[in-house]
Amino acid sequence: MGAHSSRIVVTTMKDEGPYVLEWLAYYKLIGFNHFVVFTNDCWDSTGEILETASDALGFVTHIDNTDHGYGRVRHSDPQRRAYFKAASLARVRTADYVLVVDADEFLNIHVGQGTLDDLLDATGPFEAMSLTWKLFGSNFVQRLSDELVMSQFSACLPANGRLLERDLGVKTIFHPRRVEKIGVHRPFHISAIKDGTLPVRWLNGAGQDQYEYYRALKWHASNETDGRTLAEINHYPIKSAEAFLTKMRRGSSNSHDAARANLKYWNNFNHNEVRDMSIQRHAPEVRAQIESWCAQVPELRTLHDEAVAIHRLIAAEMHAILAQEDPAVLLQLGLAL
Repeated sequence: MGAHSSRIVVTTMKDEGPYVLEWLAYYKLIGFNHFVVFTNDCWDSTGEILETASDALGFVTHIDNTDHGYGRVRHSDPQRRAYFKAASLARVRTADYVLVVDADEFLNIHVGQGTLDDLLDATGPFEAMSLTWKLFGSNFVQRLSDELVMSQFSACLPANGRLLERDLGVKTIFHPRRVEKIGVHRPFHISAIKDGTLPVRWLNGAGQDQYEYYRALKWHASNETDGRTLAEINHYPIKSAEAFLTKMRRGSSNSHDAARANLKYWNNFNHNEVRDMSIQRHAPEVRAQIESWCAQVPELRTLHDEAVAIHRLIAAEMHAILAQEDPAVLLQLGLAL
């Protein structure tokens, strides 16, 4: 498809200010050329960063997805509310490729130089490609740092062996032409694709056709259908212990269950068993891109620094509250005094 094709990332964000520029720079670097970002109920500068990027850089469409209690799109889950809206956008409907991922998810391409072109050259044409999570833990980092996420956190869950369903979530690159509904993990196609009368190539991260598996509406891979040799999704749901405190304060950004970010979540997803540093080959170029944008648009640097300061303040406030009310939580996070 080359540089003239439309490759769009669609996402939702809530209070992701310290991480927005890295996420944008990474996906721009590997070959996506536009971003449709929905935000809701932010208490940091996430929205302002995206608005500034939209105005000054031109490759971001920022949409306020806060539930104001009016309009025809009503859904208690802000993520699904956003994807309902995204499915009606002309830019999304006419794209060559759409990838739906979260702000803590990075498509890690293992072939060639790690670009989308390299992946597409390796696979050939496909209707959809569902890529499995690799879950990254805290790497035993305690403090909230301004360093790149991809550089700080290299400890993760091994991809070999028997994995639980919750560890095998997928995110999907797809052609939107036959999609009726955009889901969190995969698209939902027209009935002819779902019922088997119009078979299509639906690949896993190893380039193997898993159409029969995914047309059954699965949101995750299985140990039998998993494949990662070409690409996978680096998922960083934990980050540092202090960053997780801010996540606990924020609550879930993509669910009506506001208390989902709790110690059970920490214990389920804080995997540090092995190390994978493959994505770090992109870190120097990501840093250079961020510095270039901030030199071009100084307000981006100001807003980014403001977001980091706000998150550090929230982490300190949460630490103080838990020290008084529930010190056992700090102990489990490795933050006890």
